[in-house]
Amino acid sequence: MSTIDSSPSAADYSQLIDEKRLCADLGISSVTATKWRARAEGPRFIKVGRLIRYRRSDVEAWLASRTVGRVPSR
Repeated sequence: MSTIDSSPSAADYSQLIDEKRLCADLGISSVTATKWRARAEGPRFIKVGRLIRYRRSDVEAWLASRTVGRVPSR
């Protein structure tokens, strides 16, 4: 019987960004980020106590899901 180590590595933690960084990267206000969280409209987030953090991969996936338009055919 083997077990899978699901503990996060240091690399996982280095990929976390705070709300201030998210807002700066997306050009939004903290009010908008707060509304998105309340409405479950924005990227997935992690809450530890009162701290809010976002995984870069979750933000990138959320942005990709918001892509509108067609890819030009060749």
